Amino acid sequence: MKNNTIIISSHPDDESLGCGDTLLKHHAHYWLIIPNVLAEDGYSKEWRINSRQIEIGAVASHLGVKKVFKLDYPTMKLSSSSLQTLIPKISSIFYETKPSTVYLLNRSDAHSDHRTTFEAAMACTKSLQISFYQKSLSVRVYI
Repeated sequence: MKNNTIIISSHPDDESLGCGDTLLKHHAHYWLIIPNVLAEDGYSKEWRINSRQIEIGAVASHLGVKKVFKLDYPTMKLSSSSLQTLIPKISSIFYETKPSTVYLLNRSDAHSDHRTTFEAAMACTKSLQISFYQKSLSVRVYI
């Protein structure tokens, strides 16, 4: 069986702060970023939005990530009401990437985006009663 790994971030930097060394050792194959900085939320396209995308590309390249998925939910606004649309999107990515290992944020994290991301991802793993999924590993981000 192929051993695929996916890291799920609420924000670009969660993967590095939470388990950067582990990802360098275990080579995350895929990276899913749930929210993004958006112009409609007041972020400067030239300064913040474009530089964020360049940073994501550089980190993905350094980590050896095959593909980055971005769902483009507004940052700092994830909540339980986001789960209805978030769960099917994450499930679809899981079926495409067939991860055996999922790295995700800790469920008791103080940040609401992190908790919502955890809830959505875990809801998806519960339905993965198929051969490729083996385990989820939760990481804590200290800032």
